[in-house]
Amino acid sequence: MFNLKHSLRRTLFYLLLIPIFFTTAVKSFAFSDDFTSDPRTNPDWEVQNSEGMVFDNPGITLSSTNSSFPYLKTSSSNNLSSNKYHEIKFQYLNSDSNWGVGASFTDNPPDFPTYFGPVDDYLEYNIAYFFGNHLHSVSTLCPKGSPLCPNNWWFIYPNNPPTNTYMSSTPRDFNVHTFSTIRTDHADSLSSYEVYMDGNLIVETQPTNRIINSIWIGHPSNLDSPKIWPVLRILSVKSLPLPPATFPYLSQKDPLWGSKEYDSAGTWAGAEKSGIERWGCALTSAAMMLQNYDVQTATGSATTPDGLNDWLKNEPDGYIGLGHVNWLAITRYVRESYETEHASTKLEFTRTYPPSTPELPAILGVPGHFVVAHGEDATNWNINDPASETKQTLDKTSTITSINKFVPSLTDLSYMLLAIDSDTVATLTNESGATVPGSWIDEYLSDDTELATGSAIRTLMIPKPSSGKYKLTVNRPADATERLVKIYLYDKLGNTDPLLLPLPLPTTYFEIQYGSEVGDIRSAVEVDRTQPSAPVLVSPAEGEHVNTNGLVLDWDEVEDPSTPITYNYQSNWPGGGHYGPVSTGTNSFINAPGTPDNVYNWQVQACDSADNCSEWASRELVVDSTAPTVDLVFPTPGPSSNYFEAVFSELVDPVAATSGANYYLSNWPGAGGSGDLAGDANITYNPESKTARILFTNPGWYISAEQLWGVQNISDLAGNRLKVNPYSEYSTAMIAPVLASPPTTTPNPVATLTQTWSWLAGSDSGSGIASYYSRIYDNLLGSYTTDWLSLGNVLSVSTSLGEGKWKLSLQVGDRAGNKSEVMDSSELVVDVTPPSVATNLHFDNPTVACGGFTNIKTVTIDWDDATDNTKVAGYEYNVDYPLPSGVRGSWTTFFTSSQYRGSLNEGIHYIKLRTKDTVGNYSSWSNSCAITYDSKIPTFDTMTTYEGWYREPQTSYFDYTDPNMLSDYLAPSCEINSEGLAETCQVTPNVCDKAGNCNTTLRISNTAMIDLTKPVVGIDVWGQTLSGTASDTLSQIDKVQIRLTKPGESETTVTATGTTSWSYVIDHAPVGHYKAIIVAYDIAGNTSEESVKEYDINLSSAQSTTSSTPTPTPSPSPSGLVAGASTQQLGVEDETDEVEVSTIPRPSMSPSPKAEVLGEATQVERGFNYWWLLGIIPVVVLLAIFRAKKKWSSAS
Repeated sequence: MFNLKHSLRRTLFYLLLIPIFFTTAVKSFAFSDDFTSDPRTNPDWEVQNSEGMVFDNPGITLSSTNSSFPYLKTSSSNNLSSNKYHEIKFQYLNSDSNWGVGASFTDNPPDFPTYFGPVDDYLEYNIAYFFGNHLHSVSTLCPKGSPLCPNNWWFIYPNNPPTNTYMSSTPRDFNVHTFSTIRTDHADSLSSYEVYMDGNLIVETQPTNRIINSIWIGHPSNLDSPKIWPVLRILSVKSLPLPPATFPYLSQKDPLWGSKEYDSAGTWAGAEKSGIERWGCALTSAAMMLQNYDVQTATGSATTPDGLNDWLKNEPDGYIGLGHVNWLAITRYVRESYETEHASTKLEFTRTYPPSTPELPAILGVPGHFVVAHGEDATNWNINDPASETKQTLDKTSTITSINKFVPSLTDLSYMLLAIDSDTVATLTNESGATVPGSWIDEYLSDDTELATGSAIRTLMIPKPSSGKYKLTVNRPADATERLVKIYLYDKLGNTDPLLLPLPLPTTYFEIQYGSEVGDIRSAVEVDRTQPSAPVLVSPAEGEHVNTNGLVLDWDEVEDPSTPITYNYQSNWPGGGHYGPVSTGTNSFINAPGTPDNVYNWQVQACDSADNCSEWASRELVVDSTAPTVDLVFPTPGPSSNYFEAVFSELVDPVAATSGANYYLSNWPGAGGSGDLAGDANITYNPESKTARILFTNPGWYISAEQLWGVQNISDLAGNRLKVNPYSEYSTAMIAPVLASPPTTTPNPVATLTQTWSWLAGSDSGSGIASYYSRIYDNLLGSYTTDWLSLGNVLSVSTSLGEGKWKLSLQVGDRAGNKSEVMDSSELVVDVTPPSVATNLHFDNPTVACGGFTNIKTVTIDWDDATDNTKVAGYEYNVDYPLPSGVRGSWTTFFTSSQYRGSLNEGIHYIKLRTKDTVGNYSSWSNSCAITYDSKIPTFDTMTTYEGWYREPQTSYFDYTDPNMLSDYLAPSCEINSEGLAETCQVTPNVCDKAGNCNTTLRISNTAMIDLTKPVVGIDVWGQTLSGTASDTLSQIDKVQIRLTKPGESETTVTATGTTSWSYVIDHAPVGHYKAIIVAYDIAGNTSEESVKEYDINLSSAQSTTSSTPTPTPSPSPSGLVAGASTQQLGVEDETDEVEVSTIPRPSMSPSPKAEVLGEATQVERGFNYWWLLGIIPVVVLLAIFRAKKKWSSAS
C-alpha cells in the first residue's frame, strides 16, 4: 500500500479499482440493470466479494472498513462486446479517504483479489474508468492526436485537455454522474471510443483493437490492513447495441410552422402576431416530448407543432382560455395514436412543483415560457429551448414554476382540471369538507418574439380524483361580472366535456359530481346560497321551569324554495357547557327527556337543501328534575320561642309553602299531642331566601327540647315534591351516650377456652345509661357470630371462645333509646394447638448429617422453621454431650431462631428440639440428631515382626486403631523384596477415620533376613563313597541330602555328613547301576538344583565295600580319566537326567586278551562306539554357527 503523497502510480492503485464483468458468450440484445434485483442472485453478474455491499432496490451501495472492498463484474455469459454504448450512473456518498474505488469498462476484468501495481496493470485491466475520492476519470487509450502512446494512462476528467497528472486539489464530488462510452468501428478492424461524463465529451481516443466486453465495479484488491474507503452508490448500468438517440429538437420558429396561427391568436393578438413562433413554446415542447416517445399522429405521420396545434384547436379542451395548452388533452392525443398503433404506449401527465427535483425528461415551466430538460450535471439542466436552438443549459438556481412530465402508462388518464382568471380565487373541498390537496398555479402566455406578456390563467390539476361529490367556491372581483369558471372532468380514457359556467355573484358555489369510469356521471352545477329565515320557537316558554320527564322542545316549520328544510339543534349552559349542533332532520321538534338539571340556552337553525343555514333562534329554560329538600331551623327552646322556619333548597310553590296544612307536630315529649298547623299558625314565604316562617297563633305553643316537627306536600316550580315527604326534624339534638374504653382481656394470645372481658364505665349527659351491649366477631370467618346482647349496666362479661381469632364489639345505650358509637376490642387469639415439631435437624459449616462425624470443633446446628396457628416464639434446645471426665452432661436453652453455632467436646453429642409458640404451647421433642467430634488421628499399633531366615519376599502389615475407623479400613502394607541380613520396606499410610482425621506418618518395617538365592551343590567323587561341596552366599548350607537308588532297590533319601564339604559312604554297595540325586538346603529353606549322577560299581569294587573303609580311588586310566570322574559325553544330553559315562580303568593285574574283568562297567563297548562323535560334533557345531552368522549378516 502506498500513500497519495508518494507515487501517482501507486496512488492510482488505491484510488481506482472498479469491477467490470466479462463474458465469453456474446449477447445479441442490450443489457440494462437498475438493480431492482440483488446482483448476488442475478446471473448477469458475478459478485466476487460481497462484504460491504447493500442492495438498495433500486441501486446498490458499496462501502468497507476492512482490507478489501466489495467487488463484482459482469458474468462470463454476459458478453458485452457486441454493444457500442456503455453507461454507469453513480454517486459518491462519502469519499473522505485516500483509497479509491469506482467502475471500469474493460476487455479484461480482473478476478478478486488482483493487486494493481505498475502502470502495465492498469493498462491490462482497464480501457476507461472512474474512481474517487476526488472524482477522476482515466483512459488507458491514447487521446486522438497525442504522440505519447502507447503504454501510458490519461487523466481525462476533470483534466481538460487530458494529461498524465492527477489533480489532487479537485473538490470532493457527491453529485449523481453518468459515465459512458461510445464505440466507433473503422474499416481496418480497429475501433475508437468517445468517453462522456454527464453527457459531455471528455476524450476521443485513437483507434485500437481493444473491444469493451465487460464492466467491473468496486475494488479488486485485498490490501494488507483495514482501510477507510469511500462509499459508492451505483444507480444503474447500461450496455446498448447502439448509442441512445439524442433528444429530438424542434423550434417554434421553424419556417415550416412558425407563421401558422397559434390556437385562435388572430382574435386576441391580431393577425400579424398570431404565429406559433410567438406563442408556441409549450406546444413545441410537447411536440418534442411526443417525438421522444415516438408518438405519431393517428394517421402515422410525425408529430409536429403545427399538426399538434391543429388537433388541439379541433378539440373542445385543446386550449384553455386564450392560448393555454391543455396538457391533459395531449394524453388523449397519445391514446388515439396508441389505439391506431402509431404509439408504443399511452402517456400519463403529471405535474409537480419545486422544491421537487425534476425526473428527466420533463417540460419545465419558467416564468412566461416552457423548455424541455433532458439531461443534467451538478449545476445545469441540459435543455431544448423551442425559442432558441443555441440555448442548451438552464442553471439549476433558475425559477421553476412547474415540472410537467408525460410518463409512459397503459392505465388511468383520469384527471380534474379547473381554470379561472388570475385575479379570481377558488377553493375545492370534498364530501367531508376537507380541502382537496393541490396547488392553484398562475400561468401566462409570453410573446417570444417581442417578449410581451399575454393572457394569464390560474389552474388546479387533480390527478386520479376520487369518485364522489365536490364543492367549488369561486370568489371573483365584484366588478368582474363576465367571468367564467372552466371545469374539465376526464375519465380514465382521457375523455371530457368541458363545462364553462358563469360567475353571477362575487361568490358563487358549485357542486361537482365526478366518476372516473367511462359511463359515470361527471357534472357541475351552481348551488343556492341564500339563507332561510330563523325558526320561531314555541315551547317551553322563555325562562320556564320544566321537568326532564317527557321534555319536548318545539318550534314552527320554516318555508324556503330549496327543500327539504332540515333543522340543527344546539344548547349551552353555564360554565362553558355545550351540546351539538345535531340535526333533527325535517322534524320541527326534539325530544329531550333525561336532560340534566341546569339553566339552558337552547337554539335552533334551519338549513335548506343547498346547505344554506339560517341564524340561530334561542330561548332560556330551566330543567329541574330534582326534588327539593327542606331544613327546619328552630330557635333556642323556651316559652318565648313561638316559631320555627323551613328553609327550602330551591324555589317552591308559594301557595303550598304558606299552607298550615303542610306543617305538623309529631311529638311533644312530656306534653303529647300531634297534628297539622292549619288554623294554628301564620305562615309567610320569602322567595329570595327560599324560606317559610311559621309563627304559632296558639298562645300555649312554643318550641321545647326534643319536639318532632314536620313539613309535607310542597313542590318546586317544576312540580317536584319534597325529596323526603313528609319530612321531620327534632327541635334539639338527641344526645347519645359515650363509651370510655373498648373491651379488653388478658392474656392475649391465650391458651384457654374461657375469657373475661372488662371496660371502663361510659357516660351520658341526658337520660343516663340503661345497658351495655356486646356481640362477637369471628375474624377468620369475617362475620359476626351473635347479634347484639344486652348485658345490663355492668363493666365485664365472660366468653367461651374456641380456638381462632376474635373481636368483642361493645355499645352503650341510654334510657331515651340513644346508643353510642361501637368500640371493638383488639384481636384476641385463642390458640390451644401446639406448634409443629422442628424438622430437618442437620449441621452446616461443616455440613454433617445426623449420625455423622466431624473433626471441626465449631459447627452450626440448623433446622427448618416450625409453624404455628399463632406464631412460633422459639425452640427449646437440648444437647446430651460428653465431658472430659468421661461422664456425660446435658444442657438446655432457648433460641428464637432456627440456627445455633457452638463448640463440641470430644465424643458423641445427642441434640433434640421442641417448638414453643407465643401462647406457650409446646410441640413434642424432635428426633435426636447425633454428631461425633473426633479430633484425633488414627493411632499406629503394631507391625509385622520377623525371626530367622526367609526364602521369599515378606509383606509387612502396619496396624492402626481408632474408635471411629472407617468401615472399609485395610491395614497398609509394603513388601520386602530384597535379600540381606537386615532388609526393610517403608510405606506412607493414609489411614483416616470417619471424622476425616488421617495418619500419614511414614512407617519403616521391622528388619528381616531374606535369602532369595538357591545354594549350589556339586559331586566330586562317586562310587561306594560319594563326596562333594556345597555353598550359599547368605544363610549358609543347612544340609545336603542324597536320593539314592541302588541296584534292584527303590529310592531312599539320606543326609550327607558335612555342609560345605560333604560326603556319604554307602553301607552296602552291591555291583550294579547306581543313581544319586544330590540337593543342598540352606538355612532359609532354599534348595539347590538337583545334581544327578548315574554310575556302575564292578565286582571288585563291590567286594571291597564289605569293609567300612571307603573304596580307594582307582589309578588314572590311560585316557587320563579317573574312575568316577565326570566324563559327560560331548554333544549328548538327556532331557531329564545327566548321564555320566565311565571310562575303562586299567586292571591291576594283567588281563588276558580281550578278557573282561568282573565288576568292570559294561558300558565300555557303548562308549567305544561313540568316540567318533567326539571329532564330528565340534565340526558340525562350528559349521552351524558359521552359517547362522552368515545368514544374520545377509539379513542385516
